[in-house]
Amino acid sequence: MAGRAVATTLLPVLFMSGLAGVPLPARSGDGVVQFVDTSVSLLHGSGFKVEPKTQTTFTIEQVSGWSFGDLYWFVDSLHYSRDDGAGHRSSWYGEFSPRLSLGKLTGHPWRAGPVEDVLIAATYELGRDRRTTESGLLGVGFDLDAAGFDYLQVNVYARKDFHRGDWDTWQLTVTGARPFTVGRQRFMIDGFFDYVAPGGPHSWNLHVVPQLKWDLGHALGHADGKLWLGVEVDLWWNKFGIPDSRGFPTDQRTASLLLRQHF
Repeated sequence: MAGRAVATTLLPVLFMSGLAGVPLPARSGDGVVQFVDTSVSLLHGSGFKVEPKTQTTFTIEQVSGWSFGDLYWFVDSLHYSRDDGAGHRSSWYGEFSPRLSLGKLTGHPWRAGPVEDVLIAATYELGRDRRTTESGLLGVGFDLDAAGFDYLQVNVYARKDFHRGDWDTWQLTVTGARPFTVGRQRFMIDGFFDYVAPGGPHSWNLHVVPQLKWDLGHALGHADGKLWLGVEVDLWWNKFGIPDSRGFPTDQRTASLLLRQHF
């Protein structure tokens, strides 16, 4: 049974790994595919709420740029230190986020102040328990020109949790990455935050996940920007939209060790 549970959990990761192996060029200039970056990560940490306290997570993610927009997706395979109370020692969760660039589609820049581009943004979310984790988001995105950042993006969505059936809330998502150096060592701080407004039976929730990474590949004299070692902090107020209380705390403060390899 344990082997079957692990295999079931890893299936979405293996499927998406297969997609990641499609022979797309890493960079093709002005072609349909402009760039592709695929990575796998291993995280281990403690202090999680709602779910079991200690978790190990395997993640595959990919970001790609296209002549008409961009695409980001990831799949997490989560493994718990104990039973989650429903007979499970593992789970999985993924997101698929395409965006259509109005600048690329029209051939004219959509620039104003710090805004470099305006995009039609969407996200599909799905986890092991489809009855409570399937969601759709649709809205508008903005690529910003911010000094020192590799990228800085703001997306504002209308949000529908399919188990509730209504577009009854909205979400703000901000993602960014900023490299920096200390002496000869290269570092990166990146991550995201999601704010989901209250809707239906759910409370508001705020999820803030920064990562601080050291370019281990560069330090060892190998390829820059490929192998990273660091820490991920996971701060979540009212996790999953469940109000925090003494009887059932849902405000989460965790830190996980992180190892990431880019391809």
